[in-house]
Amino acid sequence: MIDQILGYTATIIFSAMIIPQLVKTLKSKTTKGLSITMFIMYFIGNCVAICYATMIGQNPLQIKYSFALIITAVYIISYYKIKREENGTTCKL
Repeated sequence: MIDQILGYTATIIFSAMIIPQLVKTLKSKTTKGLSITMFIMYFIGNCVAICYATMIGQNPLQIKYSFALIITAVYIISYYKIKREENGTTCKL
């Protein structure tokens, strides 16, 4: 029982950790000081991790990595959209 509570608690915390940066970037409309490489690596890592979590049948991890993939994809798309606006070009995303 305690292992499930810890698993789901960690899932919530780790899944939500990227949201403040996403909100800050969307509000400020700037990408200055951010490393897109980190977010791309985080996305790739989550892809690998969700495969592993699925293979071992760990539901809390599958939820965490799925949520992280969605949020990270939204962040990467937003990053490139805002980056294009900063450079004065239009974006058709």
